[in-house]
Amino acid sequence: MFNMFLHFMISTKAGGGEPEYWVQCAGDNLWPAGDKTGSLSFKEEPDFGKMWEKIVKAKLSLEKGASK
Repeated sequence: MFNMFLHFMISTKAGGGEPEYWVQCAGDNLWPAGDKTGSLSFKEEPDFGKMWEKIVKAKLSLEKGASK
């Protein structure tokens, strides 16, 4: 996805319950994830539509600032 290296995660809770799904968008000492756009948080909801909206919003903000 546009020069990104994402890690899809499922966290299970001890004793059962609903698992948590999320996407790791930045590296840590165990996994070298990376978001080259710089617009995503370390932990994002696994919804590409929402992630794309954040990326586009950040890009438009940068372009608007550069055109001044």
